[in-house]
Amino acid sequence: MTLTNEVWGRIALTEMVVHGWDLATATDQPFDLPEPALRACWEYVPEFLPNLRAAVRASWGPAVPAPPDAPLLDRIVGMSGRKP
Repeated sequence: MTLTNEVWGRIALTEMVVHGWDLATATDQPFDLPEPALRACWEYVPEFLPNLRAAVRASWGPAVPAPPDAPLLDRIVGMSGRKP
């Protein structure tokens, strides 16, 4: 697969945010990220996740709705199939 470095960077950021939240939640630890990192992830996630192939998307699960005024982290993990 040929992707630009920018796209690979966004994928890596998304992985770190979502799976970092997974780990923090599973171990009952706080998970606070800088607002710019969350904004950068949110700018990409609504475009990235719905466009994944069905086989890959299954590993993320269907989106869990979050209110539009929910914190960015809640919207990101909800979009990735987690319950914020």
